[in-house]
Amino acid sequence: MKRRIRNFLLKNLFNSISEYDIICKKGKYFFIGDDRLPDHYLNQLEEEAKAIQVTDLWKYLLKDAKYQANKQIYVKSRTEEDIYWGKALLWAIDILETKVKELAKDNKKVIP
Repeated sequence: MKRRIRNFLLKNLFNSISEYDIICKKGKYFFIGDDRLPDHYLNQLEEEAKAIQVTDLWKYLLKDAKYQANKQIYVKSRTEEDIYWGKALLWAIDILETKVKELAKDNKKVIP
């Protein structure tokens, strides 16, 4: 029962971001919601993603987040849920890394 209530709260009450708020790739194109990103905006995002990837701050933030997640999993965990939280953090880090890498690719060749 406790798990159902927690899942309901996290899913329905605290989730203020939907698929219409994020950048996703559908086939060859990037979209925010149902709107395809214009070429000039995609080019801007691509340049920003490339810039982020090479900064020391980005590299240290990723390392720190991975360290904190591993510490949660291997050092601090006392229950199975503690391990799940650590793994969820690793999953979130992977999403950020993947999205930045995907946007940093030269997308001009796939946009007509």
